Amino acid sequence: MSSMTFEQLNNGTVQYTTADGDMLDLIAFNYYGTHDGTSELLLESNPHVVDMGPILEAGVKINLPAEPPDAKYISTVSLWD
Repeated sequence: MSSMTFEQLNNGTVQYTTADGDMLDLIAFNYYGTHDGTSELLLESNPHVVDMGPILEAGVKINLPAEPPDAKYISTVSLWD
């Protein structure tokens, strides 16, 4: 697997463009360094990926909020249901 490259946009947003086979939880972990609430944060920030399933195709734009949430206040979801 190749390393992920996160792009800082002019408006301050960080964006990642998926490679074929990327998974949201792995993108979250690679960017934030934790699984605590970060997949949920990305799902909330990127509603266009909700119905794509756990394995993403190439070319999907994922916006990454600057800070992960405080994990103790997050309700979690399972990407594998």
